[in-house]
Amino acid sequence: MSAENLETIRRGYEHFTETGELNVELYAPDGLEVEGLHDAGEKVVAVLRQRGRSKATGLPVDMHFAQVWTLRAGRQARMEMYADPVEALAAAGLA
Repeated sequence: MSAENLETIRRGYEHFTETGELNVELYAPDGLEVEGLHDAGEKVVAVLRQRGRSKATGLPVDMHFAQVWTLRAGRQARMEMYADPVEALAAAGLA
């Protein structure tokens, strides 16, 4: 199931990249780059970079973060955000 889980998460990020379907109030995203997807059994760790501009000040925003996805029966059941990708990998048992 791990390869299927990776593919499920990959398709979700591709959909966001292609459609831009995201409601963001504080900044306007320029793009979401998937730097890596890591298999952790029933979990997938996505290491991401998102760039954009503050709507209030116009200053650039550059975020490097990670999400830990839990999948059940091939469906996304839970997502946890981590500001530090190393912490996300450790939380998923991939330290």
